[in-house]
Amino acid sequence: MSSTVEAQSPASCNWFTGIYRGGGAPKGVIAYIGNNELVVYNPNPTPLRGSCIANDRIQVTFGKDKTYVGRRSENDVAWTNGTTWRRESSTVAFPLQGVGF
Repeated sequence: MSSTVEAQSPASCNWFTGIYRGGGAPKGVIAYIGNNELVVYNPNPTPLRGSCIANDRIQVTFGKDKTYVGRRSENDVAWTNGTTWRRESSTVAFPLQGVGF
């Protein structure tokens, strides 16, 4: 079974849905699933859970104790750890294919 999630209005947490790259490498896939919840798929074997804390900010825990806030700007998400993910697509198709990790 496959499905597609697509980012909607920039005034909504749906905006974060997309495929992201940083420094020329795949960084992750963010899928907003509703009720202020999102899932982040990255090279880690287990998808990460996160939350939408405002229309322009999300919070995700990477690993056991590394919680970062990502703030939307233009087509990027700037994380509080100093990294930036650039959104290259606002459509995510499941199962994930061709993402690069």
